[in-house]
Amino acid sequence: MRLRVCELSVGYGKRTVLEGVDLELNPGEILGIIGPNGAGKTTLLRAMAGALRPQGGAIYLDGQALSKLSARDLARRMAVVSQVPTVSLDFRVRELVELGRLPHLRPPDHLGPADRNAVERALRLTGLEELADRPISSLSGGERQRVFFGHGLGARAPNPPFGRARSSFGCAVSAGVPE
Repeated sequence: MRLRVCELSVGYGKRTVLEGVDLELNPGEILGIIGPNGAGKTTLLRAMAGALRPQGGAIYLDGQALSKLSARDLARRMAVVSQVPTVSLDFRVRELVELGRLPHLRPPDHLGPADRNAVERALRLTGLEELADRPISSLSGGERQRVFFGHGLGARAPNPPFGRARSSFGCAVSAGVPE
């Protein structure tokens, strides 16, 4: 994946939070965004994920303008883990990871063998195999973070999930995610 941000200006309403941002992220590179609270780190991530429309400039994913990609195409190619992921229903771990496959299904399709393999791979890579049948509400904060990361991996997007990982997520899990 190549993600390119060109002269990005982004904000909320009339309030511009970031202006003139340029960056490029190539396959295999890791980007750390560091700054004080309120500096715009989350705003930048939201724009890069297509969740916040830029006020100016452009964002490209593998040469295609993010603004031209459908929500389904974007979900197939990129996954994001929120800073504080929540879910209103008490899914089991496996069920939430399975939901990551939705961008690849057309109603009334059901999960097939390739989908099940992707889910099992995501559970294995995030160390969630033993927790697969537990309800989300019974997990610690770090375990929940891993479930949402697994949800993104379950989508088998060619680009691993990104977002604001918390210290409880664990370096061993994030470092073990292959391309």
